[in-house]
Amino acid sequence: VPAQISYLNDFDRLCLTKEYNVTFERGTRIAYADRSHHFISGTASIDPDGQVVHAGDVLRQLERTVENVEALLRSGNASLDDMMHIIVYLRDPTDFTRVDGYLSERFPDIPVVIVQGAVCRPDWLVEIEGIAAAENDEPSFPAF
Repeated sequence: VPAQISYLNDFDRLCLTKEYNVTFERGTRIAYADRSHHFISGTASIDPDGQVVHAGDVLRQLERTVENVEALLRSGNASLDDMMHIIVYLRDPTDFTRVDGYLSERFPDIPVVIVQGAVCRPDWLVEIEGIAAAENDEPSFPAF
């Protein structure tokens, strides 16, 4: 049902991806009768103008990225507490210990996987994706 699908955006924090020549949605929400699933695509340290924020500083980029994910979730009536898992793409493996430490402290109860990988833009040091599940009350939608 098309009414079950919506895209997550917070234009105070992020621009449309097409504004910097990428064709994907950062977040998609699929609503069911009792819950909604939020699929967060590769999200990074970016501002409303599509510019990289905190170039060269992996921890500050990670913080901004988490804030961007939080804003996307909030736009779909979810929060970071609803995250079921997080996948982090890390450009430089020497940043692993610092990134792992931050994520372990910030998300002690959420499974986190950190992998080395080239991210979308050369100035981005980290990207995050994941899935959240939040409560929903839409009895007219299918149960699943």
